Amino acid sequence: MIVREETDHFIMIEQDNHAIVSGELIKYWKKELLLSNTLMDSVVTAITLHDYGWKYFDKQPVWNDQLKAPYDFTSYPLAPKTIIYTHGINEVEKIDTYAALLCSMHYTNFMTQESSPYADSFVAQERKRQQEIIHSMKDFDVLNCNIKCNTLCETTI
Repeated sequence: MIVREETDHFIMIEQDNHAIVSGELIKYWKKELLLSNTLMDSVVTAITLHDYGWKYFDKQPVWNDQLKAPYDFTSYPLAPKTIIYTHGINEVEKIDTYAALLCSMHYTNFMTQESSPYADSFVAQERKRQQEIIHSMKDFDVLNCNIKCNTLCETTI
C-alpha cells in the first residue's frame, strides 16, 4: 500500500494498481529512447506485475499501532513482506520467466538493505532463482538495460 497522510484522512493506493499504471506508461515510451527492444514485452510484463504479490493483501490494510497509520509497503513487517514478494514473483514466473527475473532482482535490491534472517533467507532464495533463470536464457546481455527501465518506472509513479 502506498499511504499518504492528509489532515483528517489517509490516501491509499494499492501497490498492484500503481504497478499497472507503471506498465501502461512504459507502453507509450518512444522505443528509440530505450537501449534495447529485445524482450521488451517481458519488461512491460515485469513492470505491470511487479507488485502482484500485494494484490490481495492491500484489499484489507493493516493498522500500524506505533505510527497510528496504515502500514505502507516500506513499513510493512518484514516476515510477511518476504512471503508477499515471493508469492508475487512466483506468479509472474508462471507467465514470463524473464519478467520474474527482473521482479526478483528488484525485490532483492530492497531486501539487501535489511538486516534480518527473513531478508537474508529471501535474498538467498531469490539469488538462486535468478541464477537458474539466467542459465536458461540466451539473450542475457540486455538485462542491465531492462533493470534500469524497471527501476525508472518504479520511481515515476
